[in-house]
Amino acid sequence: MLIALVASLLACSPQPNEVFDRMVGAERSRTEIAFDLTVSSKLEGVRKSAIYQFDYDYPKRVRLTVQELDEKGAARLHRDYLLEGGALSGVDYLRKEHLRRIVIPGSDLLSTLWENIGGLDDGVKALSQPEAMTQFLTPFRQLHDWLVQIEGPRTRVYRSAREEARFSRSLFVAGRQGRLERLRLATEAGHLEWRVAYRPLRPLRLDVPSEAVKVGSFSEPESGEKFDSEAARVVADRSVRAFANLDNVEMDIQFDGNRGRVWVAGGRIRVKAQNHEWVFDGKNLVARISGKAYRTAAKREQVPELLQSLEIETLPPVFQLLTARNPVKMFVDDAKSIRVAGSLTLSGQTCTLLELKGEHRLSTLAVRDIDGLPASITLSLWDRVGRRALRSEQTYEYLSTGKPLPADSFQLGIPTGAVPSPFPEKPTR
Repeated sequence: MLIALVASLLACSPQPNEVFDRMVGAERSRTEIAFDLTVSSKLEGVRKSAIYQFDYDYPKRVRLTVQELDEKGAARLHRDYLLEGGALSGVDYLRKEHLRRIVIPGSDLLSTLWENIGGLDDGVKALSQPEAMTQFLTPFRQLHDWLVQIEGPRTRVYRSAREEARFSRSLFVAGRQGRLERLRLATEAGHLEWRVAYRPLRPLRLDVPSEAVKVGSFSEPESGEKFDSEAARVVADRSVRAFANLDNVEMDIQFDGNRGRVWVAGGRIRVKAQNHEWVFDGKNLVARISGKAYRTAAKREQVPELLQSLEIETLPPVFQLLTARNPVKMFVDDAKSIRVAGSLTLSGQTCTLLELKGEHRLSTLAVRDIDGLPASITLSLWDRVGRRALRSEQTYEYLSTGKPLPADSFQLGIPTGAVPSPFPEKPTR
């Protein structure tokens, strides 16, 4: 009788692969995914923990909040991301930074998000994409000697193995609907644990602090002191903020000998070079080259490619303005050490010169004392044997800053009655 009862219980218990199949299938039909994932680990004596809050309104937009804690439980990173279409927004609450970046769409919204933020625990991808969950579970399906237990609404799948001083333990806990709620993996080297709480969608928007600085990429947490003095830090921070807030400006930009006049106000930008000029008002792009005018509706991220169809190259400093990348911040973030190297005068303005060193690279940043804006940025790169492989320089001469620009600043002067042609679908060559 006892044998028959045990056999009956075993027959009612699902097999491990059936539990794994339900973990994958539970997400396939969902158009809304929302969960909180807590990850904790200890490897070679080092403890780490992180909290991920994930919200996906398929296929429109996705929000991800990331908090990383140090060994004492203090936050070392707290960021919030929102991806919608080709625009990635983010807030770094600890460093008071507001990210706004145009991104190149991938095969789907989540793939685009992973490509642009990186550094995520595998659990975030596995819980949000059935294909990623399938890939994650594949090696576990190949193991034997699993035990399956039904505990109320939950199903536990457990395995333990030992060989001399080595051991491994694996535990999966699935909820009523088959969704993964807990994972714990342990070996003699350490352990990893996921705990998942499912919930309704949060509002798919970001609350940006009023004091946040606009950036094109977040600063990375400092692992050591890069500034050799407080003066160097103050000058660098001031310049990062000054460029982030740059608006209502007319300036001449030069990059490696190529010059262009640039007007920027709000979401509008106009560029005038020796043989071409163009203006983007946030919705439409108008360009004039070789006596011909062209016009098309466009999104901001499409502007460089559309200009390329007319054989108009977008200078790196202009591309940075279009894509909300802060060149000062990029150079400061990439540097391993920063020091004040002296002062100089450029275009009648006294500037503080910063020297920024990195691996196989040396940069200088001339910061205007009057307003913190960059006047010049140089970069030199060396190969591994010490030969200089590249040198570039970009300069900024500001003709007007901080006050409304004249109404005709964003007009190309196309003759009255002239009808601009549509942009060519392919380069004209």
